[in-house]
Amino acid sequence: MHTPSGGSILFAGGHSLSPEVFGCGDIRLLVRNGERGWQGGSIAVCLWEGTDGFPWQPRLARRTAMIDPVSGQKSVVFMGLRPGRYAVTAFADSHRKGRLGRTLFGWPSVPVFLSGSMLWQRNMRFDDYAQRITQSIILELRLAHAELSFGRTSNGDKNNDRNNRPRQNADPTGTVRRPAAPAHRR
Repeated sequence: MHTPSGGSILFAGGHSLSPEVFGCGDIRLLVRNGERGWQGGSIAVCLWEGTDGFPWQPRLARRTAMIDPVSGQKSVVFMGLRPGRYAVTAFADSHRKGRLGRTLFGWPSVPVFLSGSMLWQRNMRFDDYAQRITQSIILELRLAHAELSFGRTSNGDKNNDRNNRPRQNADPTGTVRRPAAPAHRR
């Protein structure tokens, strides 16, 4: 089998198939490194089309590519996409292993990148990060910061408005008149 210059594939039986038969789309997704001073080596970019392996197993991603800022690369283009839901993740891959390691607590062991200002969550789901893409677009990757979540409670001040607890010692000067304690507690 060979590929003629016209772009169609000619099989041994003489039948030819053009790219239109396979339903290849013409959507292009340009993914750009938004960290201008990045000195952490190569960046592995993963394009996800489904939940399989998301985001910890980059080898199961629909497509992967590398951005090498040291050699002057700033972006990568995924071509021939069909309209659909896609998620883009990226991570620093200075050793070019193609693997995203985890720490003992389940966090990435290397810097990770997400589009826009999304936060990296420990239990990431494809549905939370996927975007509907219907035309060619440009995504800018930024270093993702971890969202530390402890069951939606604030570990800081326990008297804040978010957890709806009454504020203790709200009147430190003692100007508010309080009723006297019952006789059995005096």
